[in-house]
Formats: sequence, structure tokens, C-alpha cells
Amino acid sequence: MGIELSTMAPLEKKVETEIELTPESVESAIKNQKPIEVKVQRSSGKIEGGWTVTGINSESGVARVWNVGKNIFKDVSLKELKKWNGKTETNPN
Repeated sequence: MGIELSTMAPLEKKVETEIELTPESVESAIKNQKPIEVKVQRSSGKIEGGWTVTGINSESGVARVWNVGKNIFKDVSLKELKKWNGKTETNPN
């Protein structure tokens, strides 16, 4: 089923930056309180770092990301996150 995005709270632990972005890896990182730091495309089109994955809906492949400094939440697909972070289906690293 997956984790309900609306119930996710931000995690305050060491942030992972080198992890393959899959529903399973995101769920595992959250369960183990090891948030994943990612880059996200803002509505302006600018790619911005400093976002943390705080939840995942494994059925839809939509992740909730949070920018701590700006206190902004955004829901984005794993496909988009992989593109913005240089981790595509054919090149996960």
C-alpha cells in the first residue's frame, strides 16, 4: 500500500544523498529515520537543492519533499526526482 503522505512528519536525522530513488528505498530510509536529500525543480523552473524526502505513496510513485529552510512541502513523482537528481531508470547512480 504505502505510506500516507498527509501523515508524514519531517525527520531530523543524518541525511542520505547517495541512494537509488525507488518506493522501497524511500520507505526504508524513512522507517530507519535516514532522510534522503534531493534537488527539486521549483515552479520558476530553477533546480534547487536542500529538499528532503519525507514520504512516499508507493502505489502512485509520488513523494513528498520538504525544504526545511523555506518550510515548503511539495509532492513530486519519483520519475521527476530521478531526472532532477541524475538518477534515471537506465542510470541509477
